Amino acid sequence: MIKRVKSHINDMRDEASKAQEWLDTWYARGEKTRNENWKWAANKEWDQFLEIERKIKGDMTVEEWTEWMDEQWKDADIRCKKHWGFNGHDSTESNRVHRYSRNVIWEIRKMAD
Repeated sequence: MIKRVKSHINDMRDEASKAQEWLDTWYARGEKTRNENWKWAANKEWDQFLEIERKIKGDMTVEEWTEWMDEQWKDADIRCKKHWGFNGHDSTESNRVHRYSRNVIWEIRKMAD
């Protein structure tokens, strides 16, 4: 479980780095909002998975942890359905990052069953 969480934290670090690379390019100025949203999403999920790691190492019961993870999944599900900008263009990358994290949350949560 911890190994999967750490792997996802690294994935989110990579996503934030990719988004920053796009923010640093002059030709992506027209995509600035989308790339900022993408970076924010990666950082948000990075923080969330650090919290998940702390909870796994904590003293919660399996039932409490499972309930907490269900809440985390619901929150991630809401985050991955945003619609920002013209035709949702500004939320495409951030939604992708949130969807990926939502799926990993579910995968980790199922490990407790």
